[in-house]
Amino acid sequence: MAFKIIIFDEAKADVEHSYLYYKTKVTKKVADNFFKDFKSSLNTISKNPYFKIWFEDFHAKLMKKMSLSDILYN
Repeated sequence: MAFKIIIFDEAKADVEHSYLYYKTKVTKKVADNFFKDFKSSLNTISKNPYFKIWFEDFHAKLMKKMSLSDILYN
């Protein structure tokens, strides 16, 4: 059963800002990897939303952490 994920406009703007930052300050490949991980996280959360509760009814899944080598050599 897939759960519905609600992404607020502010969060959408944050993701877009992050993508554009990586694209302009690092490389398009790093930006694409960031967005791919974001979409993968959404897919995972929609299947199993019971991740850590950060506050009230807010659950979150940490995304893949990019290493310096990802940024420098991709």
